Amino acid sequence: MGNVKNNLADKLRVYAVTERKITGDGSFRDLISAAEAAARGGATMIQLREKNADTEELTMHAQALVNVLRKYGVPVIVDDNPQAAIDAGAAGVHIGQNDMDPSDARAAIGPDKILGVTAHSAKEAEAAEKAGADYIGAGAVFHTSSKADAMPLSREELKLICSAVHIPVVAIGGVNQENIGQLAGTGIAGAAAISAIFGRENTTDAAARMADAVHRALGSDKFKAAIFDYDGTVLDSMPMWESVPSRFAEILGHEAEPGLDERVKYMTLEESAAKFREYGAKGTDSEIVDQIMDMVWYSYKNELEIKPGIIDVFEEFRSRGIKMAVATQTPSRMIRSANKRLGIDKYFDGIFSCDDWATTKHFPDIYYIAAASLGAAPCETLVFEDMIYAGETAENAGFTVVGIYDESSAKDRAAIESYSRIYLDSYHDWPGIDNIKREDV
Repeated sequence: MGNVKNNLADKLRVYAVTERKITGDGSFRDLISAAEAAARGGATMIQLREKNADTEELTMHAQALVNVLRKYGVPVIVDDNPQAAIDAGAAGVHIGQNDMDPSDARAAIGPDKILGVTAHSAKEAEAAEKAGADYIGAGAVFHTSSKADAMPLSREELKLICSAVHIPVVAIGGVNQENIGQLAGTGIAGAAAISAIFGRENTTDAAARMADAVHRALGSDKFKAAIFDYDGTVLDSMPMWESVPSRFAEILGHEAEPGLDERVKYMTLEESAAKFREYGAKGTDSEIVDQIMDMVWYSYKNELEIKPGIIDVFEEFRSRGIKMAVATQTPSRMIRSANKRLGIDKYFDGIFSCDDWATTKHFPDIYYIAAASLGAAPCETLVFEDMIYAGETAENAGFTVVGIYDESSAKDRAAIESYSRIYLDSYHDWPGIDNIKREDV
């Protein structure tokens, strides 16, 4: 928990507050699913807000939320109930002015957990800080349906609150993607939102757009993370993949017929297994596929090499504190084998395979998951891709794409260049991170 406190201001950037009655069918199941979707999109902290739940019920659901969000590195805050926060292993508790004395809340949760306190004035904020608050929730900054009787806090008072305390301040109440820009320059660390995230049709997309809007409002133009595709982007492996059928035929003791590699590319699993039986393959369809994958794995463990110049990019990112991950369609065990042999495993904070997450790069989920694990919103994250459809998916999801040349996708170069921030024929052409700026900041 100490680590969360050390970068608390970052965790408050996109603070999603749950509201079960506007989420899915109103069940806790849908609420937890929506909270995970928000984390994928860039929510950096999530508060479980259940005004009518007793301590036992709140603890149970807070624990479920903690378990789901742990893999994203997203802390869970429990509203109003210190005991439930303790019992559930949540990161902390948030209390309002009329809930309990902040000093009592601090005594209840101890020194290590996070304490957030709502304040409507600089005087209340100062008192909360003295009582042990770690952050202030200032608001309501706009009219909000969740507290219809709350008078909106003026911009001037919000600035006074931010300047009156030494702890981070998050704006609460009625904040959305459209009005957050009005709070630029007030000194807030982030914004809390309910309906702007959980009241939208696509929660992940809503969280990503909220994250982008918050970061633009707060004036940050720095990248915090980089996600690398693997085959054709990190590893010069596409020639190996494109020759898998003919190489497998040779292992089976036969010379491959002309055009085999191209034909197998468009075959179904059953069709390709049947084809290889003509070359002497034995076993079920899945067993034949396993034999092929063992052959491929051998190449990752023993043969394939990285793209020239990429180590310099890795070193620059590591020296600048930019976290890195792999997002790939290749099985993660193969990535780990190659990374260890090549000595590049030290650069990556995570490996995310579409196989492990039951998805493909036709959908942005794998990028959202990787970015969330690195503690970065899509708008703060570079994605390095060599394939047209994958890079387009990332760009449409709010990531900044760096297109990478690979011979296998050379025919798509113009299209890849059209949506990429920059396009590299080689990593030797990398201009340095300071020359890659986010747009619309």
